[in-house]
Amino acid sequence: MELPVGLVKEASMMEIRIAKRLMDLGVGFESHRPFRLQSTSPTFYFPRQNLAVYLDDLPGFSSSEDEKAFAAKKVRSDIVRSAWEQLYGGKAVGFSFRHYSKVQEERVWKELQELLGLSKSR
Repeated sequence: MELPVGLVKEASMMEIRIAKRLMDLGVGFESHRPFRLQSTSPTFYFPRQNLAVYLDDLPGFSSSEDEKAFAAKKVRSDIVRSAWEQLYGGKAVGFSFRHYSKVQEERVWKELQELLGLSKSR
């Protein structure tokens, strides 16, 4: 069966059949059009590398309920970065930390230097 215009090769039989019926009735539609569902602004964007960097300040938690909230926030952050990579074809990296400290700053700086290919002496 020939794919209706706009359907991807991986379209299911259901998608193909419904699209065909819509087309037979002259109903206009677009298939698999990407929509941005959530706005996101990386902390830093490096155009030459097409690299988005998110510094995720995830505050410290004390109770097990707070730990669940921390884990959920981290999962949401991972989803946002994955969506950014799919939409913009670059790399999105997140650095999560629970609070600022010089140790955390140095960890993030070292990893960022490696990502950007910066000399260690800066």
